[in-house]
Amino acid sequence: MSFFYPGFLMLSTILVYVAAGQPQITRASAAIPFEFTSAPVPFPGPEPRTLPATLEAENFDRGGEGVGYHELTGTMGSGIYRNRPVEAVDIQAFSGASGGFVVTEASAGEWLSYTIVSVAAGSYELSVRYATELRSGVFHLEIDGQNVTGPMTITATGPNFRSLFKRVDLTAGQHTLRLVMDSNSIDPETGEATLNICNFDSIGFRALKTQLNSSIREDFEIFQKWSPVALTNSISERQVIKASSSFSLALIIPEIAGFDVF
Repeated sequence: MSFFYPGFLMLSTILVYVAAGQPQITRASAAIPFEFTSAPVPFPGPEPRTLPATLEAENFDRGGEGVGYHELTGTMGSGIYRNRPVEAVDIQAFSGASGGFVVTEASAGEWLSYTIVSVAAGSYELSVRYATELRSGVFHLEIDGQNVTGPMTITATGPNFRSLFKRVDLTAGQHTLRLVMDSNSIDPETGEATLNICNFDSIGFRALKTQLNSSIREDFEIFQKWSPVALTNSISERQVIKASSSFSLALIIPEIAGFDVF
């Protein structure tokens, strides 16, 4: 059982003043934001996000330190976006961010937690959108405590955003997604290690209808540039589509009724 109540704790103090020999009694009150929970609570809630969906990085679970997040080195806090109560995770407005904000100054050893729901068992393309002028920082994602992506390494994006992709398989039901920071980035100008990884914008889950072997994804993208092909339901289970006499690509399509190609 968990108890959660975000709000304000009212503290009252009796102040006694002595003026011209006569005591005067005054009551002063202060509102102190507080949050008490023993389990993560979806933000903004009240229900967890149902997949497929895009999770804004700044919408990590309520619950505070050690429950919704773990913070080590942040300096700004969440007050610009999440102000009741203000949490230690650093959030800032960022041009081009899908939700208008990013989680910034994310450092190795920190993590953010998100409660998600998969209505049915299936495969998803997971994407992490980020921006940074740094390079070589590493993070990974966990679902229910299991590392499902392996190390994901960033590259410098300048003022723009870039996404990293992985395929994950989920069972039906509620899950806990955790974005885990592994190693900090390097400043490309100085070659020295920094205190953070990057600015995280969002985590996306896109449902996959077919199992397109990830090892040929890059080749397929190159193939599309050379010879775009319209795929129809008439395609057999295994077919070789030739782009030229020197280049061919084998597609394995287990579901004929419908499929995604990306």
